[in-house]
Amino acid sequence: MTGSPGLGEIDVLAGPLPHADDRKRFEGALSRVQGARDVRGIATVGKTHRVRLRYTDAVPFAERLRALKEFRLRVIAQSATIVQVLVDVSQQ
Repeated sequence: MTGSPGLGEIDVLAGPLPHADDRKRFEGALSRVQGARDVRGIATVGKTHRVRLRYTDAVPFAERLRALKEFRLRVIAQSATIVQVLVDVSQQ
């Protein structure tokens, strides 16, 4: 069990990311997002990968995700502590 994100943490639920190398590349891309720290994969269920990170920036995290160059993402749901994204696998 992964538990809930703590204070200042965000969980990113991303899919489909069926391959371990895709998941690692995604984590690497998240670690380069301005304001993101302590990026770590915490669970994979099927093709959905959960990544937890600390985020400290004035710009909303979902907005930062939309600017990622390595992956084309669509934010499909968000709350204060969870962002769910659909990864366009044709761009990888």
